[in-house]
Amino acid sequence: MTGRGEVARILGEGPAEARRSLAADAAAPPEALYYLMGDADAGVRAAVAANPATPAQSFAVLATDAEATVRGALATRLAAIAPGLAAPQTDRLAHMAWTALARLAADAVEEIAATIAEAVKDIPAAPRDLVLGLAHDPRATVAGPVLR
Repeated sequence: MTGRGEVARILGEGPAEARRSLAADAAAPPEALYYLMGDADAGVRAAVAANPATPAQSFAVLATDAEATVRGALATRLAAIAPGLAAPQTDRLAHMAWTALARLAADAVEEIAATIAEAVKDIPAAPRDLVLGLAHDPRATVAGPVLR
């Protein structure tokens, strides 16, 4: 991990490559990751979305990012942790993750929604509305996994 002074320098004046590297660092301070999720560079935001250290409180913002690469990175990350999530009504952080998963399941980019469908197809704790939304999706790659 980079020291606090170096983190501040990267956030203040660092080139995109340095900001991407910091955004991907699992030891980066949560404050830096929050700051970087608003970066102008989509590659930086995608690295934040993929970083396992990025706090759950950022999921809602990242799930609505204008760039599909950022939403796709978040979908992949959330798909990996979905099987271990508690039911949304029992845990506040799980609720944030399930809410972001539902937003990504309705994404216009088929690949993103299909990633979520594959991730939740066998999860009993998946919210009913999320599964029903996927099942009613007109795209076969999205509806198919949950209908099987």
